[in-house]
Amino acid sequence: MNPRHVDGVEYTSFPVDMTGIGIQLSEYLQRLYDSGVQKDRILFNSLSTLLMYSNLQTVFRFLHVFTGRVQSASALRLFVID
Repeated sequence: MNPRHVDGVEYTSFPVDMTGIGIQLSEYLQRLYDSGVQKDRILFNSLSTLLMYSNLQTVFRFLHVFTGRVQSASALRLFVID
């Protein structure tokens, strides 16, 4: 199932592709910066999905890098756990 396109929303194909998620995040934050957006909000929906497909330590390391990138962009971070 393909999610419908919504401006400002990015999707990933596989929850285990944390490298791809990180790359998409970096590209997205760069596009926002280039367009002059100064108040970013990043919603990660859902951490539960990552935890179902990967071990806790791998998810923790990924989130450490992920939150660092979002923090460097001075964006608000919101994570969902089901």
